[in-house]
Amino acid sequence: TDRAGGLWVATFQDGLFYCKDGRCEPVEGPPEQRRFLGYSLVVDTEGALWGSIGNGMVLRRQAGEWTVFNETHGLPFSFVRCVAQGAPGEIWAASSDEGLYVFRAGRFHAVPGTEAEVRCVRMSRDGVIWVGTFTRGLFRLTASRLREYPVGQENHRTQVKGLVEEPPDHFWVATDGDGLHQGSLDRLERVVRSSDLEEFTHLTAALRMSDGALYFGGAGELLRREPRSEEHTSELQSLRHL
Repeated sequence: TDRAGGLWVATFQDGLFYCKDGRCEPVEGPPEQRRFLGYSLVVDTEGALWGSIGNGMVLRRQAGEWTVFNETHGLPFSFVRCVAQGAPGEIWAASSDEGLYVFRAGRFHAVPGTEAEVRCVRMSRDGVIWVGTFTRGLFRLTASRLREYPVGQENHRTQVKGLVEEPPDHFWVATDGDGLHQGSLDRLERVVRSSDLEEFTHLTAALRMSDGALYFGGAGELLRREPRSEEHTSELQSLRHL
């Protein structure tokens, strides 16, 4: 979403759209990428739109003008799975097999210490950068320290694809292969659904809404947790209807 109350949407088949006041209009990419096939989007603190579109390429749309960032700007030739806002002037990029990168002063810079196969990156309310990886769980990155938190069983680590913090110091971790985990980072427990609902295992995204509601999406599933609720409900059918 942007400051004007609009919503940017990236689709695989039909490119980029901007939605506002009940209408969604297509938006062309730069000349060499007119059909914008985005994988991850974020609006930065200045109102510019950032999107990852493929191997070694991140795009920025600012005041209607596009800028293409690639290997000449420090990015690796690796699929960027996730982009996220950091401190003002910072954009974090999680690559598939070349680790974590951060954009500062016009260039992307490699951030050492995490696993090479990064799946998601987020900044928490207190400015800490959280990194989800393929097999080594979560990394907590501050200016002075990098700490690792395993997710899943010791003999079966799992891909971390999404992370939200709600309430403070209570984490919800979406994984691709082992479902949803919640709790403190030192004691994450797998969320088990009631016996009358199908099990979910392949979750690829997590989002906290401004009212405290949580959404977890994955393969054929979208889960919603109401604010201050202990219930997890699936809204897959209603979304199909829409």
